[in-house]
Formats: sequence, C-alpha cells, structure tokens
Amino acid sequence: MSEEQESDLPIAVGNGESQGRFISEHADFLREHHKIYLLLTKTFIRPITHPFLDTADYLLNDGPLVDVKIVANRLIFYLGRTASDDFGELLDIQFEMIALAFQTGQTRIATMRMVKEASMRTYPVVNVDEAFHPLSHRGEDPDKFERLVRIQAYHTDRLNRFAKRLASVKEGNGTLLDNSIILYGSNMANSDLHNNNPLPQLLLGRGGGIKGGQHLAMPKDTPHANLLLTMVQRAGVNLDKFSDSTGPLADV
Repeated sequence: MSEEQESDLPIAVGNGESQGRFISEHADFLREHHKIYLLLTKTFIRPITHPFLDTADYLLNDGPLVDVKIVANRLIFYLGRTASDDFGELLDIQFEMIALAFQTGQTRIATMRMVKEASMRTYPVVNVDEAFHPLSHRGEDPDKFERLVRIQAYHTDRLNRFAKRLASVKEGNGTLLDNSIILYGSNMANSDLHNNNPLPQLLLGRGGGIKGGQHLAMPKDTPHANLLLTMVQRAGVNLDKFSDSTGPLADV
C-alpha cells in the first residue's frame, strides 16, 4: 500500500480507550454494512398463478420477474421483491449508511435526495393512495392539502430518525449531531404555484457554532445562496461568495 493510499485511511489516535472505541466502531461499521448489503440483495420469491396473466402489469406492480415455470399446464410467474421496495426501509438504510460513514470517518460530506420531484409514488403507509406529485398541485382543496401534509410529515420523520441516530454517537465533547451541519428542505415554497419564495429550510446540528433552536424569518427575496454560504463558512471553508449570495446569515 502506498503512502498516499495509507493517508486516506482513518487513523486511531489518543489513549488506549479511545483507540479501542475507534476499532470497535469500525468493526461495527463492517458488520452493519454487511447487513445492509444482505438486505438490499435478498429476494423474496412469491409465486403467482394466472392463466391469462398480464405480465407487464404484474412486473410494474409486484416486482421483477425472476422465474417462469409450467406446472399442470399453467404458467407460474415467480415475482421477486427486494426489501428495498419498502420505501421507508430504503430511506432508513440510506440514512444509516451516511451515519456509519460519518461515524467511522469514511467521509464527512453527503448529499441525499429523498424523493424525486415528479414522483408518482403513493404512500399507503400514511393512508394516502394518490401519487405524490399530482397531490402537490392541490389547488385550494383542504383535503388534498391535509394528505400532502401527511406525506411530508412522513418524510420529516425519517430525517428525525437520522438526527437521533447521529445524536446517539459520542464524538469529542459532544455528539456526531453536534459536530454536523445538515440542511433539509425542498426547492419549492408553494408546489401548487411553483414558486420558491419564501423557501422553508431546516438546519440541524451545531457544527461551526450553528446556534440552533430558532425560527428565523428572512427578509423577502433573501438569496438561498446566503444560507449555503453560511454553512460552508461555518464548516471552515474559505469562501467569500457563492452563486448569487449577498453575504452570510449572521443570526444562524
């Protein structure tokens, strides 16, 4: 292994106790990563018999076709479903991979898109059978708005689980969450109008001296880039301007 390769690896420093914790965390990382791999690659086989089965429709709704057999002059389609078809489970797995990477020093930077903008996903887990994107164009319908809130609350709950996971990891004099700067939000304010002002954003963690515990209403037309500039400066990056920023946000 070259010196350059070695320098890319996290190194245990400090007393014996901290070194032991470091090694234990990496062992935990390998075990959890293996569990995630098995979960994502496992296939559950479920036979479906039908003399005139609409294959395309079943493949769309029930998973990939993994086998076909002829039994007693009937076609049996074996449709596989991976565990990642459970959307909530998939989100939790992705968040857990980020947490493990942060915890073991594999990286301290991550970007995750929770759901694509024009998603046609439904959310039966919160009793919403309408597709997300059409529901976001709710008009003035209060019932549609209530269902949209249910979906967004579900998304936010997944982030809450991630934040609690980071808060459970001790790091230095605080926790992994204390040492993080996490931005959560959307690219739209009112999805029905397709506008982006005012744009609600949530900032988690206290990395770089982020105050937290506040609700700040920025003046109208404050560039979103001001928040991004604030984040990178608090992270120790020497940057005076980003995109259309007009300056960092002093109150954050």
